[in-house]
Amino acid sequence: MLSIEEKNVLLKKLNEKKEIVRQLRSKLNEIHEQKEQWFKEKDKISGEIRKNIGQVKDSKTKRDTLSTTVKKNKETRDEINNQIKQKIDELKALEKEKSDIIAKYHIQEDPMQIKKMVEHLEFTLETNVMSFDKEKKLMDQIKALKKRYKEADKVSTVWKKIHSLSKEIETLKQESNLFHRQVQVQATQSQEKHETLIESSKIIKDLKKTELEAYDKFMVLKTQFTEVNAKLKEELKELNSIYEKLDMNKEEIIGMKKERQKKTLNEKRKEVGEKLKLGKKLTTEDILAFQSIDDDEDDSDDESERDNKDAKRDYKDIEEETEEINEKKVDEKAEEKKEDATEKREDVKEKKQEITEEKEEEELEEEAKEENIEKKEDNQEKEVTN
Repeated sequence: MLSIEEKNVLLKKLNEKKEIVRQLRSKLNEIHEQKEQWFKEKDKISGEIRKNIGQVKDSKTKRDTLSTTVKKNKETRDEINNQIKQKIDELKALEKEKSDIIAKYHIQEDPMQIKKMVEHLEFTLETNVMSFDKEKKLMDQIKALKKRYKEADKVSTVWKKIHSLSKEIETLKQESNLFHRQVQVQATQSQEKHETLIESSKIIKDLKKTELEAYDKFMVLKTQFTEVNAKLKEELKELNSIYEKLDMNKEEIIGMKKERQKKTLNEKRKEVGEKLKLGKKLTTEDILAFQSIDDDEDDSDDESERDNKDAKRDYKDIEEETEEINEKKVDEKAEEKKEDATEKREDVKEKKQEITEEKEEEELEEEAKEENIEKKEDNQEKEVTN
């Protein structure tokens, strides 16, 4: 049995442990709330990252579609420009042939122009009324023009080819310019999508940095939560140990009281029994003493019952606290498993995204180089065509 001093020490220690448990539980709840806030913040940032990744993919798809269209239109334009170059070479050859014929036969006029003049004068002669002298003069002009046309007819075939080829070249130039304008518009749109993609990639990079900061704060709080929870369990274990010692002491006290009461009762009964055997009259004091024994027994029973109730109540408090901690432990384990799984998934996603971003950055650099080369080629081709 504990001495009064030992019991007081235990009771004092009990109150101290209760206060420590209360403070630890309050601190644990506070850390848990902060931890959950940072986890939600991290989850929110992860959602924004996924959203921007979707935008990057969309911009990349549209940019690639435009780039493909630009490439096809460039190929078509280049094919037309090659045709123009061939036609220009043919035209130059015909121009040389025409110059050679003109120099050989001393031809100064275009045969087609002479033919048009002849047709005009003949029409005038047929439709207008004029004097004989004027008519004769007009006919002499027609005769002279026909002679010139006959001489110039030697170069008319070349002239026709030159006119026809010049028209073809002009038509091809118009087609080339049309495709060139389409290439410029689509290349501008592709560049806009490319810039949007780069901007979204920068945003993702910044968000990942913020996400990592939130995750680090979450992990720090998670570590603190684990440490405080372990300390709380240890304090509760010591608290239960104190309750057990006090309960054992109560049981010992109750047992000793019962033994004393039983001994006193037996002695009184024995004394009253001897008086009754000897025929002695019981005094009022004997009767009151006997009644006092019964009352003491009842009081002892009541006190024992109260002690038992107190002990049960204390046990119930401890059981509730233990159950609450166990529930938190289960919830925390489930939450930790969920968080660990989420963290693993996020790590895999981040690694995949980093690889994808590295590839995209390489592709962007290559495409930028190709764009610069193609722009230079376009300018050179345009200068040659013009």
